[in-house]
Amino acid sequence: MKVAPIMNNISARPFIRLLTHPLALGGMALLALNDLVFQRLTPGWLTGKLGDFAWFLFAPYLLAALLALALPARLRTERIAGALAFGLSLAGFATLKTIPVAHQAALQAAASAGLGLKLALDPGDLAAALAGSLFSLLVWLRAHPAPLRTGRASLAVMAAASMLIAADAAMPNPGINCLIVDDMVLKAGDAASVY
Repeated sequence: MKVAPIMNNISARPFIRLLTHPLALGGMALLALNDLVFQRLTPGWLTGKLGDFAWFLFAPYLLAALLALALPARLRTERIAGALAFGLSLAGFATLKTIPVAHQAALQAAASAGLGLKLALDPGDLAAALAGSLFSLLVWLRAHPAPLRTGRASLAVMAAASMLIAADAAMPNPGINCLIVDDMVLKAGDAASVY
């Protein structure tokens, strides 16, 4: 894979570098810790909000870098890519969290693609997303991260951010996988519960 064309894209370069900013790296670490530890130990509203907050600490940078690579040349500026990334990520999140038809359509589309999607219809999640976005927006507007030594390191961080977003999806539920009779009571079990 050629790294040079990606790193030579002037409008993508700041966002690729921002993925290595301590705030973005902290967001990735927090998302991983939340998914792997906190949500398993104490699932609930707090871990849901924490995941949304962490996601928005780095996801807009990844989206901005991808948009900067995909936009037509005349629209390919850091300002346009950043504005689109922050606007699209917040608008999309708000739509999926507050509009039942959009929420259901996203769940159905994910299910038909064979993907699990952790997506609750919860307008309260917008506060966490806005807070995370505000922090990452301020970093973008004020920070000038130090250049990376190699383009390969930036690609590794982009890949890690992409994998974290994908790993944040819900695990598939294969449904009932066990039936037993216990003291004349039929019990059914799936991966998480016994009924």
